[in-house]
Amino acid sequence: MCKEASSLLPRFLDNLSSFGLVEGVDYNKYSINVADGNISALTVAAPVSPKRTVLDSDGTTIYAKPAYNLPLTPLVVKYKLKPDYQVNTRKILVSLPDGVDFTSDCGVYNTQERSFAIGYQYDAAHKQLAIETNHYPWYNLDSFVFTVKVSPNAHGKLAASLQYCIVGSGVDTAENIGTAEIAAPQISLSGPSATSTGELLVRGTAIPQALVAFYDGDTKLGEINANKAGSFEMMLVLSNPAPGSIHYLTAQTGSGAEKQSSPVLEIVYQPLLPKITRLLYQSPGCNPVELIGPNRPDWLVTSWEII
Repeated sequence: MCKEASSLLPRFLDNLSSFGLVEGVDYNKYSINVADGNISALTVAAPVSPKRTVLDSDGTTIYAKPAYNLPLTPLVVKYKLKPDYQVNTRKILVSLPDGVDFTSDCGVYNTQERSFAIGYQYDAAHKQLAIETNHYPWYNLDSFVFTVKVSPNAHGKLAASLQYCIVGSGVDTAENIGTAEIAAPQISLSGPSATSTGELLVRGTAIPQALVAFYDGDTKLGEINANKAGSFEMMLVLSNPAPGSIHYLTAQTGSGAEKQSSPVLEIVYQPLLPKITRLLYQSPGCNPVELIGPNRPDWLVTSWEII
């Protein structure tokens, strides 16, 4: 190292300190030995100063939209700068945990204007989504929504950070925005609690395009593929329905270690009584009572108690 270059180091560290980029290290503790015969030692001095942050905690967050609990989960990430900070080359970096992947089908959008698509890059190998945060000098974007696909073996947290450069510093740095918990999707099944016919419509959610099998106890009733959004619906015929019988329906996906089952849907089968539209009543000892109407029984047994 030459003497001229060494003399620039304290000045450079002073510049870092003025931009708040010194992270509390006392550089007086260190010396640089130069073995070229010109300088034997150089003590570098810089003031101790904690690194300043540019993000305002009030307005900086990342979270999953609460209305959703499906395999395709929209997430919102937003940031807010502290007053009097000017930064450029902004970019939001989102790290995805195992079992979670960004889906390009939905893209990235500004939350204030959903028709405004945002530029992004997705590095699937390293599971990182990079969102461009400003496109025009007069319009800074600071709130975004994107969608991830969550698999059954998903675990960990999704983390976001803001990559920026304070104007005039020439130094790139990053600051954490926050994390969001990612829960593995659970298969669900819904339907009526009682039915008067042997057929009923059930609905539910599962992994997008997964094959869903339906069971009445241990009896398989059928199967269907969930759609791209992870939802399904199907008409099922109960196994051996009898008046008053209780049926325990489940939906299942996968097999082995990846097998998932929905909570049991309990359904009572109770057929309706015959619909009688006309009843001709006659006194005891005369002709039988006559029933006229749809679903009328073949015969009617009656008895009278004479007091």
